[in-house]
Amino acid sequence: MILIILLTITMFIANPSTNSQQELKPDKYIADIEIEKMSSGTKFQAVFQNNSSDWVKFVYRISIIQRGISGHNSSSEGGLFEAAPGEKIPLSQVNLNLQNNDTYSITLEVFYGQEVIAEKAIRSSLQNK
Repeated sequence: MILIILLTITMFIANPSTNSQQELKPDKYIADIEIEKMSSGTKFQAVFQNNSSDWVKFVYRISIIQRGISGHNSSSEGGLFEAAPGEKIPLSQVNLNLQNNDTYSITLEVFYGQEVIAEKAIRSSLQNK
């Protein structure tokens, strides 16, 4: 009898039709940095995806650091935004003219109150490209 109960529990856990909704449930909030190579440089687009069922106000902050032979540049910006359920929102865009041996770091944070609810960081080196 114990063996039958264990088999039943195992089949329930392993059967995707009984618990697939929880396994396939995406993150509620997603921060991302999309990269597009262009002839004039590289475009970085910070985006936010609200996968919750709530209409919510958030605050974002993006920080950019670029280092190269010509020097060091850094900037940051942020602001308040609203996201409807299921909405993907562009937050900020920056174009960097990256040269050989330049490095960059871009960090995107999205806050709800004081809590970071989504973040994305990209760090890269373009040595000898």
